[in-house]
Formats: sequence, structure tokens, C-alpha cells
Amino acid sequence: MKKIIFAVIAVVMFGFKGYPQDNNTALALRRSVMIAGVELFQRTTPTKISKEDLNNLIVEMRASKEGMIFLNKAFEFYRKEVSTEDILNSYEGKEVNELVKFLKNGGNEAFGNLSEVATPNEKEYPKWLKDILKVLLEVTTIVINTCNALPWPC
Repeated sequence: MKKIIFAVIAVVMFGFKGYPQDNNTALALRRSVMIAGVELFQRTTPTKISKEDLNNLIVEMRASKEGMIFLNKAFEFYRKEVSTEDILNSYEGKEVNELVKFLKNGGNEAFGNLSEVATPNEKEYPKWLKDILKVLLEVTTIVINTCNALPWPC
């Protein structure tokens, strides 16, 4: 998981390409979050999981609308085997932007209940999915904190 976070930082650093940093910084950060999501799906998702199965799990976990839209886009990129290079060159970051806005505006549980232990009334969710969602939440938080620390708007 730490490798993913370092990869995100590397993508951000190499994603600037020397352009003015006002819009490109935000776009590079959005793209890095999507790449992290796709990479996590590639590394941990059982091959038998369909988009419908994933959506059912996400709904049961009570993920936010923004979280669900982001996860669906990342899963779509994963299933279509979209390369990291293609995401870096063409992804506009709409889904990540909405997720970041949700989290910045005090939205917690963007990806639903990620606690280690289910309460007696809750169903236990697959560990691979909880692990993906926890890392994505951490990566998104890092992106938000990075953006807040920059001297220009992000």
C-alpha cells in the first residue's frame, strides 16, 4: 500500500510537464487519484467480480454518491484495461473533483463504513474492498492536504 502512495507522489511530480501550475497541478492530482484507484482494482479485485456486484457492495456499505461515481469510473478503467499513460494524457478528473469537493465540505464516509469490525446489525464486507477503499481515502486526503499546502489555487 505504501508503494501506491509513493507512486501517486511520483505521478504528481512527473505530471506537471513544465506548464503553468495553476490548472495543471489540480489536474495532475486528480489523475493521480484515479490511477491509484485503477491500480488498486488491478492488484486486489477478484476476477469474478462484475460491476453490478461491486455496485451492490458499495450500496450496502452506504457509500456517498460521489464515492460511488468515482469507484465506478475507476472500475470501468480497470475492466477496459486503460493504461496509466492514457489516464495521464486524457482523464479530465471530473469524478475525483466531485469526490474531493464532498470530502472538503465535511463529507465523511465517502466510501461507506470502513471500520474494522462490523456491528451486530451490519454485514461483514470483503477485506479486499475495504482495503481498496481505505487506501483511496488516504490518497484522496493526501491530495487534499497537498492542494491546501500549495501557494497557488488548486
